Amino acid sequence: MTGVAQAMQEFGLDGTGVKIGIVDTGVDYNHPEFGACWKTEGCPWQLGKDFIGDKYDPSSENPIIEPNDTPTDCYGHGTHVSGIIGARGPHVQGIAPGATLGMYRAFSCPVNGTLHTDDSIIMQGMVAAHEDGCDIINVSLGAGGWPEDPIAILATKLVDEGVFVIAANGNEGNNGLHTSSSPSVGRGVIGVGSVDNWNFTSISTIFTTPDGDKVVQVSDTAANGLPFTFNASTPLIVPTGNANMYG
Repeated sequence: MTGVAQAMQEFGLDGTGVKIGIVDTGVDYNHPEFGACWKTEGCPWQLGKDFIGDKYDPSSENPIIEPNDTPTDCYGHGTHVSGIIGARGPHVQGIAPGATLGMYRAFSCPVNGTLHTDDSIIMQGMVAAHEDGCDIINVSLGAGGWPEDPIAILATKLVDEGVFVIAANGNEGNNGLHTSSSPSVGRGVIGVGSVDNWNFTSISTIFTTPDGDKVVQVSDTAANGLPFTFNASTPLIVPTGNANMYG
């Protein structure tokens, strides 16, 4: 569906000669699908560093930034993203198994269940990836949604420098238009998202009936979380048979 397999098979494109910098939560570079190595000869991981460490909590009076020697992953997101991009092991192959990879860790370990970072730390990782000569910088993260956001501005400047910046559109698409996150909204940035089902046009509304609660997908985002209660038997007409209604 994406055309990746066709590009690899028909044109022999596997990322060889391309440097890809990944700004994320780190990577489990000891995983066999990545060669179980870090910056050794023949290792895909030749670039990157940790910018934050494991203990950063912005709500603390004195936030701790203690980068580790290597950008290890204690959350899993960065490893997952890296696998899609460049896995080359015995069981999994990414879309660019021949590329040289770099991980620029910008997220701490979860503190009280919450993953933390800061715009300035993310931007340090993006700048470092550019300084390391990365042809592509992948930023599978985002917040807000304005091109004037600092991270979006930096992403635009990197694009102007000839770097391909790939960013996540975000996870709020079912809330309607104008929900793409920064830095994907930066000028020239390639924003990437997925579509699960056309029936999911917006958020859900809960209808409570004598037969129980019914959850219906609606297009009016203002109805988010607004319950409708029917005390008597009331006809409820909604599209059924697909993913529109859940009971």
